[in-house]
Amino acid sequence: MAVARDIGEYHAGRVHLADSAIERRLFGRGAAAPEAWLGDALLRHGLHKFDEDAPDYALVRAALSLLPRTDMTLLDIGCGRGRVLLYAGLLGAPRVAGIEILPSRVALARRAAARHLPDGVMTVLEGDALALSWPDAEALIAMSPFYPSAWRRFRARLLAYAAARPVRIIAVAWLRDALAADRRFALVAQAQMEWIEIAAFELKI
Repeated sequence: MAVARDIGEYHAGRVHLADSAIERRLFGRGAAAPEAWLGDALLRHGLHKFDEDAPDYALVRAALSLLPRTDMTLLDIGCGRGRVLLYAGLLGAPRVAGIEILPSRVALARRAAARHLPDGVMTVLEGDALALSWPDAEALIAMSPFYPSAWRRFRARLLAYAAARPVRIIAVAWLRDALAADRRFALVAQAQMEWIEIAAFELKI
């Protein structure tokens, strides 16, 4: 598959692809256009972070490079349109799952998964990640899907999840700082991409 080959070459650093070129490969022309005003969603779910950042696949590459293997099962909390999930699935992850609260993003993710990945590889659940059950995975990634005001609730869910199975947790921004300062989590790997610090954590035994 051409898209899988391109993502593999990009991840290995053998080719350069602009973010816009990767977006077109994954979502098609115009499919990843900015969303309409999110005021209603913000009113309904005030703890969530809805302002999805511009695509930055160098950040995705750096984050997934902190995993021991590219074939680890993955869960993305607040997965948006599924960029990280699609990227990981095309690299060879046998199963990737995400949770996203906005239906428009869930639809984009599912449509792209049907286009690029075999049936059953990618699952996207629609709803509140602080309320839904989290699918089993060997790695969990959270690109700061919540505002810091949700940290206490998110931490409780994360502790319960990590206590039930070995899992590596990838985090950036304020969530990375919160986990680094938390005595229950151990820093096991980190990367720097320009001014962005990315880190991997595991639950301390």
